[in-house]
Amino acid sequence: MSEEELRYIYANPTGTRIFTPIYNEYKKYFFNQVLEHTPLKTVFTEYRETGVYERYMLNLAQFSAAKNAAEAAIMQTELFAPGGKLKSFQRFKKDIADLDIVHIENEVHMRVEYETCRRNVISGTQWARMEENADLYPYWIWEGVLDRRERPEHVAMEGKVFRIGDPYGDKMFPPSGWNCRCRGVPIDDMYLQEKHFRPSTPAEAKKLMEENVPANFRYNAAKQGPLPNDHSYFQVLPNANAANANMFGLGSLEDGKKHLRTLAGKGLAYVVELVHGWRRDHHVDNRHNIVFQNKATYTNVRLTETAIHDISKYPGGMDQLPAAIQHPTEIWSQWDDVQDQRVVLRTYIKMGSTPYVVTTRDGKVDNAFAISKQQVDNFRKGVILY
Repeated sequence: MSEEELRYIYANPTGTRIFTPIYNEYKKYFFNQVLEHTPLKTVFTEYRETGVYERYMLNLAQFSAAKNAAEAAIMQTELFAPGGKLKSFQRFKKDIADLDIVHIENEVHMRVEYETCRRNVISGTQWARMEENADLYPYWIWEGVLDRRERPEHVAMEGKVFRIGDPYGDKMFPPSGWNCRCRGVPIDDMYLQEKHFRPSTPAEAKKLMEENVPANFRYNAAKQGPLPNDHSYFQVLPNANAANANMFGLGSLEDGKKHLRTLAGKGLAYVVELVHGWRRDHHVDNRHNIVFQNKATYTNVRLTETAIHDISKYPGGMDQLPAAIQHPTEIWSQWDDVQDQRVVLRTYIKMGSTPYVVTTRDGKVDNAFAISKQQVDNFRKGVILY
């Protein structure tokens, strides 16, 4: 626990404020697990879809923000003496050092979170492969370790079969709890016939989920990310997806009523020449989309012909697009669908004399335009990744 963090908490005793240096350390710690345990570098260099990785990054950033806010809230309980008087900083620092909960958060919970992250990353990668091969192996079966440590509710799941694509079965794909060691194994119709098994119906799967899987683990790691979005940390930060610039000490959001400038876009000849240069200098996928890469986040961003048409309508809309994606000043991320958590909206901001914004939807450019400096805070929504 650094003195800088303690002073930050001491100076901000109210509200949910994120101490950015520690928040960034949490993100870095968990992102490293994603890089270590999934073949993301191979996927990245092959210019394939990186939407799953974007969801992982957003999930981990949300979890890190919520954890940081929760720890700050715990420490804020030590700010005042029994009579309600604010303690001196040195007394506060000493009392925090003796607070067992901080030790538990940093030493015990962190190890559990790391192990859950590691297992869910492996699980998410496995699920992605299973979906690709669902025509050959359309089902999966629950397998546990079945030793003395096995939870009774997971013993009850042993041998249950689910069809890939069943909404409740998909959500239960192990691990399905903190330190869960269970796994899902793909199987085919021949296996079902040999063992005289049958897949659970959606109604049966829903019942099994409600009886045996905690609410905050009813999600699929490949579709959301490796850590639950309903941990007790989120009681302090109820929805990290609502985190904004103010939470990160970057100023307040404006009311969003200001409109972008609507001057005439660049001429067609200029756009054609510019795009031709991008096709020459950057990767192009098999659908003729231009692929820009942000190497800091191992993310591919695809520019479609439809997006080119839309962006060219804005003044300066095309000018800084590759640079903003490849070398942004900030990257912000949020769910478009908070409940299902399947679509990630990401905003790349490049500051300069004329700030520039690129918005993406699950790895595809949605829009891009130049803005005024007064409008920048309107686009700092979600959690900051970079």
